[in-house]
Amino acid sequence: MLLKARKMKPPKITFARDDDPTPRKSVVGVRKVDANDVVTGTITSPTIQGYWTHWWNDRTVPHIVGEKLCKPCLKFIPMRWAGFIHLVGSGGGKGVFIELTQTARDRLLACTSKEEPLRGTIVSVSREGRRLRSPLVFQVLGRHHADEKLIRSPDILPTLERLWGLAESA
Repeated sequence: MLLKARKMKPPKITFARDDDPTPRKSVVGVRKVDANDVVTGTITSPTIQGYWTHWWNDRTVPHIVGEKLCKPCLKFIPMRWAGFIHLVGSGGGKGVFIELTQTARDRLLACTSKEEPLRGTIVSVSREGRRLRSPLVFQVLGRHHADEKLIRSPDILPTLERLWGLAESA
């Protein structure tokens, strides 16, 4: 039995028009420091940007404030703090964000000068052991004294919104 091919109409295409778009927010990657990895760069962040999160389904998800239903909270998943610093390598570019736990934050602040700002500190970031979840270790390698030559630290929020699926337009 032969089947007749039906003529199908092409789908109607609708374009989303916007004559005055808001500038697209810059998204910078979050770098995971692997067990045998060493990341070296200059901190461009003036401070560590910290957020409350949950570790749920093998990933970091945001703790939503003001919502009636923060799903991880409803499932009694404990909150954990996640901090972010921005590093730029010697080659320049947009750089990367490094995620810090509270322990990693304390270790970074313990090895940096309290008299000098965090911005401009040249650090080497690695893992203490051979496992992926080993604590981060920081080694201060010096200071970048020409602050005006350092790039401005990007805002972490557009990156987090994209990672957590909260961005308005991907």
